[in-house]
Amino acid sequence: MKSFSHLFVLLSLCAGWIACHNEETVPLSHPRFSVAYVQDIDAKRVQFAANVFEFGSEEILEYGFAFGKDPNPRKGSSEFVKQGGKPDAFFSLDAAHGLKNLEKYYVTAYMITKSNTVYSEAFEFTSQGSKGFIFENMMIPDPLYFRDTITVYGKNISRLPINYSIFIEGQIANVIKTTDTFFQFLVPEDINFEPFEFRERTFQYNFQIDGKTFNISKPFNFRKPTFKTYTGSGSNFNQVLTLQGDYLEDVNLKIVFKDGAGEFSLPLRGIFKDYIRFLPAARFDKPDPTVEVTIRGEQYIVENGFRLNPTQLEPNQSLTGRFSEAFSVQVSNLNPHAIFFNKAIASNPLTHLELYEDPNSPNRVNVRIEPAFGARVVSRNMKIFMETFGEPSTHAVDLTFTDQFIPVAVVHQDFFSAPKNEGNSTTLDGVGYFFNQNKIFTFEPETNNFNLLLTDNFNGHLANTFALGAPNGRIYMAGNNQEQGRTNMDFFQFDPISKRISRLANLPVILNFPKVVYSTPQYLYVEGGFSPTGTESSSRWRYSIQSNNWVEQSNKSIPESVIKRHLTFQFEGKLWLLGRSETSEQGFLATFNESTETWTTISTLSIPSLPVTNDVMIIGTKAYYNTLHQSVAIDLQTFEVIITPMPLHISPTFRPLLSVRSSGKYYIFDNFRSILEFDPAYF
Repeated sequence: MKSFSHLFVLLSLCAGWIACHNEETVPLSHPRFSVAYVQDIDAKRVQFAANVFEFGSEEILEYGFAFGKDPNPRKGSSEFVKQGGKPDAFFSLDAAHGLKNLEKYYVTAYMITKSNTVYSEAFEFTSQGSKGFIFENMMIPDPLYFRDTITVYGKNISRLPINYSIFIEGQIANVIKTTDTFFQFLVPEDINFEPFEFRERTFQYNFQIDGKTFNISKPFNFRKPTFKTYTGSGSNFNQVLTLQGDYLEDVNLKIVFKDGAGEFSLPLRGIFKDYIRFLPAARFDKPDPTVEVTIRGEQYIVENGFRLNPTQLEPNQSLTGRFSEAFSVQVSNLNPHAIFFNKAIASNPLTHLELYEDPNSPNRVNVRIEPAFGARVVSRNMKIFMETFGEPSTHAVDLTFTDQFIPVAVVHQDFFSAPKNEGNSTTLDGVGYFFNQNKIFTFEPETNNFNLLLTDNFNGHLANTFALGAPNGRIYMAGNNQEQGRTNMDFFQFDPISKRISRLANLPVILNFPKVVYSTPQYLYVEGGFSPTGTESSSRWRYSIQSNNWVEQSNKSIPESVIKRHLTFQFEGKLWLLGRSETSEQGFLATFNESTETWTTISTLSIPSLPVTNDVMIIGTKAYYNTLHQSVAIDLQTFEVIITPMPLHISPTFRPLLSVRSSGKYYIFDNFRSILEFDPAYF
């Protein structure tokens, strides 16, 4: 009995175990419901309805209707109305959005369970329209910036972003979220802020939602840009520069550099929220320039936002050539955006340099001497610098001009009319004196300065016939003022120390062109010449410096019949004369005997013509002068003549070119605006 009991228990356990393993799992059942249908419809809304056949075994989380143009509308890709929880056996919902009058739509009922979404078959209907979106409120961030989110609250909200067209100031805004009570969109990045200069700072919003259009104006408080101070070591001109800060974006952003010459709009290469990239396309006045940045319709003065490195010349550059040539120099950190953004200067402040691109190398530039104030001005040996930010480069190019003549000065503007007014010149104690009407000018070769010294109250010409520096340190001048009935000329003495002009005894003859004027310590001589009518005179007039009187010396004459004007000069303590015979067309040299007051010819010369200047320069044992086409050197010991071609770019006149001599060089007025320097070292 006991064994049977044990067996029964064992069999019962086995049977229970077998029963447990043979039990089948009950399958889940889904809700079943009818096809959605339209229960009621008018111009404001449509009422959808459905009947539930079976709720299924799973919990129902949401039910509703999806509708749209798609024959199989689905929630997420179509409009929908919904309700949370489990429906009644019969359920209906109203849709007041997303429907246009007389257009065909499809509707499906749906239920969402924990594991699935179940749809009914679609039902086709024709809409009579819908009430559409009703605006309630709009939430705008304060302050506002691009890509910020704006939220609009309302009723009858379409759940499809495709049904939205939202514009801010005419720019499309992207819808990022829709719910039953609100939708959200982003502030577009391409809003044009420029019109806000002319009206209140408000945004114009245009909404087109599911066929319904309305406009709203709302004030805004947009974020202000900020700028950071640059702390780096500097950038080169060929780099793209960065201006850092925050809230910098604007489709109309401009960076402008202004100086006294105008303004430069700097080309942009990228605009981002926290930095702006641009090119340094301007001639800047300092390494950390101040710029004006226009962002969203407002101007901001930005200081120390970036820093530039200066343009430099490569060291150890020495060049020689003619002043009319271009010189190629090697540079570093040239501003490549325009050649005129770069500047070269010379050690001579009157030299004007222009830069030209070198097509063969980005690291070289061509430098050319260009006219300033109507004329070129250079120094024989000078330095060229690049100038950046108003400062010269560290290194310079040493430049030497090999021309015989170089322009070293521009004459005073009151001297421009001297050729027309028959101006004159002479040298005294290394200083050049120039005369035009009643004005006296000085030219100082050491500084190459040409200045107006004084204007006399004499109403006429002081020195249109001649001016001569005498051994006594005075300058004597004769003026032919051609007053009717006169038979003499005005005669003056000028003291350079006291700057006083004294009127002396008139010269008892009228001459336009004396053949030669010279002086000893006691006397001044005016010899030969031509009257205003062209009559030639061979008389000599002697002026006594001590007694202030004139005496005619009719029996004294130059040893040759001469052509035009002769020139005198001092050499080895004697007064010499350079002339040219009218008959033999040969040149000659003569010396003056102060005791007998006579000229003695010491040599004939084979010279092309007499000088075009009114002076001869003596250096060592040679006399130098120029014709219009040659440079001439005469050895005063061997009387050898050396001639080299040297065209003078001047305006030739019958009168000699005004010239002076000083420190082994002589200087010629070119009858226009320049003083030309002749250096025999480049003969």
